[in-house]
Amino acid sequence: MQVSTGVWHVDTECIYDASDYVKVVNRLALLTRRDLVLDNVEAYFEEDAWVRFEIDGVRFDWALEVDDDWIDTSIFERFAELLAQCPSERRFLVSESSAQDFVLICPTDEEFGLLGSMTPVRFGPILATN
Repeated sequence: MQVSTGVWHVDTECIYDASDYVKVVNRLALLTRRDLVLDNVEAYFEEDAWVRFEIDGVRFDWALEVDDDWIDTSIFERFAELLAQCPSERRFLVSESSAQDFVLICPTDEEFGLLGSMTPVRFGPILATN
């Protein structure tokens, strides 16, 4: 269930077919509040996996790792890098978690400051897993 377009509770055991990666990519774009506008989103998920999409006519084609029904978490790092390269005041931040789930947000610095005064949840940048 989606409660907010600005907050996403991610369960990393969530990929059952290609449509799940399409949903992930579109949800990441939604979190940016239109700072990343995607077109022509496609995905493949069998023995190999990939996602493809366009931003302002530039095509992105990312190979992904397949590990049963677990999401390739590099997709979050890649989106964080894309957002950092565009003229956006937003940044992806992830909650601290030792479980298979986490909370993902994409606030401006001002929004993040306000959030910090309302919740004890600690957020930090998305870090490379490799």
